[in-house]
Amino acid sequence: MPHCIIFALSLMLNADFQNVDRSIGKEPKYAGKPRYALLLIGPDARRVWLAQDGDLLYVDTNGDGALADEEPVKGKRDRVTRHEADWDRVTFEVVLPGKIGLHYESYDDPKINDYLFLYTDVTKTPLPRDKIHQGASGDAEGDFRFTEKRDECPVFRFLGPLTMRPLGAKAFPHSEEEDLTIRVGTHGIGKGTFVSLETDRVPGDVHPQAEIVFPGKTLDAPPIKLKVPLKQRC
Repeated sequence: MPHCIIFALSLMLNADFQNVDRSIGKEPKYAGKPRYALLLIGPDARRVWLAQDGDLLYVDTNGDGALADEEPVKGKRDRVTRHEADWDRVTFEVVLPGKIGLHYESYDDPKINDYLFLYTDVTKTPLPRDKIHQGASGDAEGDFRFTEKRDECPVFRFLGPLTMRPLGAKAFPHSEEEDLTIRVGTHGIGKGTFVSLETDRVPGDVHPQAEIVFPGKTLDAPPIKLKVPLKQRC
């Protein structure tokens, strides 16, 4: 039986977000070909450019829209096991004004997705794992990768208006034995750019509500609507 589902969490991105300014000021002399990402942070969508140049990451920490005046962050290179395979990665951590921390994991092999986490209320690195606020680690549209073309780079919207989306591309469950898993967060631009709130960052007394709409029993009957509070957490 056909049906639709409406996630009733009201705040959505405004139309101007899709027309975000991708201009950048003066850049440093890179050793290789840089790969870019753009962050929009907070209610005012403060622009923060990131440019990865091998094991160095340039971050617009002072918010002037340029990268040439920034000291690059030296990444920490190691090898980790994920999905029963070993991968080479480089990890970067930096603290921005306003006690905002960024943790970025870049993997040499494009077959595995990168990670980008935002922290709140931090003042120095290394960033504590228990203070992660939001993170991007791929979504139903795919995995994100920084890109060499700025006008095609991923755009991440942190600490912005919230919405919900299903986890993965799984179809809507049809029985009580199946689960519907959703994430609370904010859409970005580009695949893999949905940034999810960590479970413990959603207030314990806040329960998003799913409104499920089924067709009527006959063609002339009104649709059947069911509102379900989502109280169970991972």
